[in-house]
Amino acid sequence: MNRAFPILLLASLPGCSTRSTAPAPLAPVPPPLPAAFAAPCPSLPLLANPTIGELVRKDIDAALDYADCARRHAGAVNAYGAAREAAIRWNRARKAE
Repeated sequence: MNRAFPILLLASLPGCSTRSTAPAPLAPVPPPLPAAFAAPCPSLPLLANPTIGELVRKDIDAALDYADCARRHAGAVNAYGAAREAAIRWNRARKAE
C-alpha cells in the first residue's frame, strides 16, 4: 500500500491544473429605460386668469415644481444609465476571461 500511495497522489495532480471554481456569473443587464421614465418634465399649464397676482403665484409654484421634476428626472436617468453601463462592462470583462 505504501508504494501505491505516491502513484495515486501523482495521478490526481493533473486535476489541479484546470480551473476548479465555477466561473463568475454574468450580471443581469437592465433593459433600456422605458420612455415614460426617460421623458422630460411636462409643459407648464396656461394661466386661466392672466393677472399679475396669479402670474406671480403660478410662476413661483411652477419654478419649484419644475426644478424638483428636473432634478428627479436627471437623477433617475443618470443612475439607470450608469447601472446599465456597469453591468455591460462587468459582463464584457467576464466574457474576455
